[in-house]
Amino acid sequence: QQRLGQQLSHYALSTEYFLRTLFLPESRTKLPAVKLKCSRLIALAVLAAEEELASMIGDEKREKRAREETSSHDEKVAELSKAILLGSQLCEQVENIVKFVVTEDISGSSDSSSVGAQLSAQCIKYSTVAQGFLMWAKTRASNSEFASSVAYQYTAPGILSLARIISIRHPLLRESVMDIAILFVKHSNSELSYQKLNAIKEQALRLLLIVASKGLVIEVFNIVASQLSSFDSGLIRYFVSGALSIMRPPYSLSLVRSFGQLLLNKSCIDALNAVYFESNKKQALAKLVACFKETVLEERSNFSRSANHDRSVTLALASAYSF
Repeated sequence: QQRLGQQLSHYALSTEYFLRTLFLPESRTKLPAVKLKCSRLIALAVLAAEEELASMIGDEKREKRAREETSSHDEKVAELSKAILLGSQLCEQVENIVKFVVTEDISGSSDSSSVGAQLSAQCIKYSTVAQGFLMWAKTRASNSEFASSVAYQYTAPGILSLARIISIRHPLLRESVMDIAILFVKHSNSELSYQKLNAIKEQALRLLLIVASKGLVIEVFNIVASQLSSFDSGLIRYFVSGALSIMRPPYSLSLVRSFGQLLLNKSCIDALNAVYFESNKKQALAKLVACFKETVLEERSNFSRSANHDRSVTLALASAYSF
């Protein structure tokens, strides 16, 4: 079994296929025996990958803890397999309920807890379950019928809240969280009031800012820039205000280029020059542009090849935001 796990751990697509078989509605198997086999194969692959990683990086503390653990390899496989199965079943239950509430407090979680509490606990404890949930959530959010359904206004906040928890607990899943958040920004629902739909979109933008603050700031700015046509002026101002509140100098040249190109988009220029963008935030933006200019000047003195282009970006920013 350990050898099988080692072989599977080298083929990520196989593990992803098994997760899809358990979590995604269009791929989900109904056969209990197949579900059990899939969850067990995933568990074998995950544990083998963890053991290989520990040996590669020479994690002495982890190896010592592994030697001291009383549970056998088979028991670990059984535990993880059970968690994966439960996670897939909970996602299936969420599809059939109107609302679910997540929680970060898993101390009192049990079989009698709500679906949201149980799913939260499994996603927090097991990154594999969290990955399965995010695959399910992305498929759910990509479905136009879900976005226009009656349950959307009740289910969407729960999905985004659990994605936020996962982004904090499992760093390697942050890019998947980012992809899900941008999908919610793009949603439309004629049955919802502007206020309710906008509240969900603002929650998605806060999630993007959390992911940015955890190390994926360039990736977040790039994906927002690529999807800016889905943002109205209010959302642009909301996102930029949030970005200004979490950004602190010194700024890298990569950040200057990424955020600078976003700010130079005509939609951004129009939204941020409007009277609805508060004066204190305009001042903060102007100060940020000045810091960007200093960053470029420093890099220029270091003979950066792209210094002329970067300088033109900062000049354009200064012209666009000369409040």
